[in-house]
Amino acid sequence: MLWGRVYCGRICAFGALTQLIDAVVPKRLQIEIPAAIERRAGFIKYAILFGAVGYYLATREIGFYRYIEPFWLFSFQATTPLWVGLGVLLVASIFVRNLYCRFLCPLGAALGLVSMLSIFKIKRWSECSTCAVCERACEWGAIRNRKIVMQECVRCDDCEILYDSKTKCPHWLLDAKRKRRETAVEAPLLPKAELDR
Repeated sequence: MLWGRVYCGRICAFGALTQLIDAVVPKRLQIEIPAAIERRAGFIKYAILFGAVGYYLATREIGFYRYIEPFWLFSFQATTPLWVGLGVLLVASIFVRNLYCRFLCPLGAALGLVSMLSIFKIKRWSECSTCAVCERACEWGAIRNRKIVMQECVRCDDCEILYDSKTKCPHWLLDAKRKRRETAVEAPLLPKAELDR
């Protein structure tokens, strides 16, 4: 509730595994999902979450969780179909970046709903409303139309690193330009001796 989906971006072991895949796989193999499809596909994880909660309330059966999340792999207690499903998921993650986390994870969906109450907001400049640098850089599709979608944000801090970058963030570049302009306007008012220094 304080930081949003910080678990997804900082703690989740399966998310770390898929991030490792992203770092190793050549970018030319990855498929960029069109924004319209990405937005709709993001609802799949919510359908899985509500389906799982409904199934549990109706049956009180908890064992089905292994079929909707991959954490069983860390216990190595699974059937052949589960291992095959995991293999398919990991191979698909080669081509679609963060596939499970972005579109299928019911825990991420639950944390996404809670993150709407987050009190620690991500810093933004006034220029962010017209700039798309962070939106293009966000690997999670959590910035849409220059706005941060807290349900999708995993607090990876990529946009906040850009926010602070004096060489990449347009805010700082525009700020430096404004300062140069102000200096140029003020310069003629200074004594010649001051200008020479």
